[in-house]
Amino acid sequence: MESITITDRLESAANSGVDEIYLYAWNNTKKRLEKEGLKFEETAIKSTRKGEHYYRISWAHAVVEDLPDNWTFSEIVDSHWDLSQSQLLWLMTQEAKKAKNNS
Repeated sequence: MESITITDRLESAANSGVDEIYLYAWNNTKKRLEKEGLKFEETAIKSTRKGEHYYRISWAHAVVEDLPDNWTFSEIVDSHWDLSQSQLLWLMTQEAKKAKNNS
């Protein structure tokens, strides 16, 4: 059975239209994702595993400026915009919200 990565979980949350998620993460994972623009806020929930913490992880702040009208996620990615992981998650969230509003 294949394990689900933290990136898979973040993308799944973004594709459902939310811009934050609560997850356990290791310190090294936190540091790596912070470099990609994600915001981490440690919660009061404690892990029994050393080096693992329960965080509120957010990408709501990672707004992508100057988007063309009627953009789609695939068009932006195919156009090779220089985007961080947090901006990609923000785009996924915005596209999911647009789809919900149009349905």
